[in-house]
Amino acid sequence: MKRSVATALFLLISAVGLYFFFRTAEKSVALNLGVTTAPCPAPLQIPAELVAYRKALVSPDTSDLPSKALGSKAMMAYRALVAQRAQHDWANLCQYRDDNAKLTERASAQPIVVFMGDSITENWLTANPAFFSEKRFINRGIGG
Repeated sequence: MKRSVATALFLLISAVGLYFFFRTAEKSVALNLGVTTAPCPAPLQIPAELVAYRKALVSPDTSDLPSKALGSKAMMAYRALVAQRAQHDWANLCQYRDDNAKLTERASAQPIVVFMGDSITENWLTANPAFFSEKRFINRGIGG
């Protein structure tokens, strides 16, 4: 008898606990189900300091990299925005979304090669943009 009362009491307490857990969880968790019409925000404006750093990085006549500029307020704000976007787009699917849409518009010149990689691959576009515009090569490097 004592055992069955203890079991019933345990089940009752568990059920009440689960009820309150799911009741509060429903209020605090917003579920975004379905496809959104505009999943990607507008592209980020790359700070001038980062553009200059990338150009110096691939320039053969640069002996110094302007690395102090990478600690500027503009760069800190840019890094914060990149980190914020990574929470929603961890695979960087939005980075080349507009460029990919342009590719589908010009169906006559389909790319032969798509270069995928890290920041080194991404900087190839800075080093030699003509290589990717004159030929049917596409750069999809993602740094970070």
